[in-house]
This record gives sequence, structure tokens and C-alpha cells, in this order.
Amino acid sequence: MNSSMGGAHLLTQEDRDLLVLLAECTSDEQIARRALMSVRTVRRRIARIMALLSVNNRYALGIAVSSLDLVAYREGADKALVGSARP
Repeated sequence: MNSSMGGAHLLTQEDRDLLVLLAECTSDEQIARRALMSVRTVRRRIARIMALLSVNNRYALGIAVSSLDLVAYREGADKALVGSARP
């Protein structure tokens, strides 16, 4: 079992939505504006997700998210990132 897989089942839909924003946005400030939360809350929640997936940096988080299929593209004309690739 992959060490980052251990906490994946603990991710909430809000966590998955935040992962989508992390993939789409270029800064924590932009994520905060789109998620209607403070930058501090964004950073705290990203740190929590990183801890759940046992990763130390955002690059490793991206690899874990990709390998676990936690964020994927929705098919169709409105192709967009979605945070529920795997329940």
C-alpha cells in the first residue's frame, strides 16, 4: 500500500474541492478568493491535506493527488477539473 494512500479516505468533499482550486489557481490568495476563505485558512487546510497524504511539499502533494486519482477532468463540452474522481 502506498504511504500516501493511507489518509486519502479521510479527505472530505471540501478537501477535494480545495485540491481542484490548488490545481487551477496560481496563488494561495487566488484560491482564497475563489473559495471564499482567508489565505491562512487555505494554507492550514492544504497543510492538513498534506499531512493526511503523508507528503512534505506541494510538488509531492500533486504527485499523490494524481496517482490516487483524487482530481480528474470531467468529460464533455464543459471539460473541467473535478474533485471527486474517486469517492
